[in-house]
Amino acid sequence: MTTLETLEVNRKQALAPYQEIQEDRMRRYFDCQDDTILGGISDQVTSATINKINRKYDLMIEQELNGGFLSRTENTVCLYKNGVMVSDKLCDGKFGKFFVLKDGTFISVAKKKATFDKKGVEVKVLVTDYKCNFNGITDKGFVMYSNIEVASVTERDFDFSTDSFSNNNWIGYLLNNK
Repeated sequence: MTTLETLEVNRKQALAPYQEIQEDRMRRYFDCQDDTILGGISDQVTSATINKINRKYDLMIEQELNGGFLSRTENTVCLYKNGVMVSDKLCDGKFGKFFVLKDGTFISVAKKKATFDKKGVEVKVLVTDYKCNFNGITDKGFVMYSNIEVASVTERDFDFSTDSFSNNNWIGYLLNNK
């Protein structure tokens, strides 16, 4: 039996009791034994557990197919002044999002490029590609990666029509806080 087949068998074994619970709920609902059972807290918890198990095995299978590692990409929205990065720290405030500059000042997020131009800064996106491993551990919905390496970092202009002012740098956080 190959590793992929073993992972699929393990997935089915892990899902079996939860799928049985879901099938029992459906049977009782359609037999009119309990009309409040679907969509309730117990049903939501079981569905979340099923999703968590599927996510775990999807990552393990993807890792196996990629030769023992995962490839992940994270985007970081940054401010540049005269070609030098002045901030990669995007925060949420009482009146919206803002960048904290390295000198301690801040610049509010604007909807138009022209507003940033008036402030003498430009918005760019750092695209970081990582190579990492998943060993089957998740914590409070977060996937725990190990053996994280930066594969490449590229810079591109921020597209105000499609990009959003949000940073989700979980893998970068894990790398910097070993």
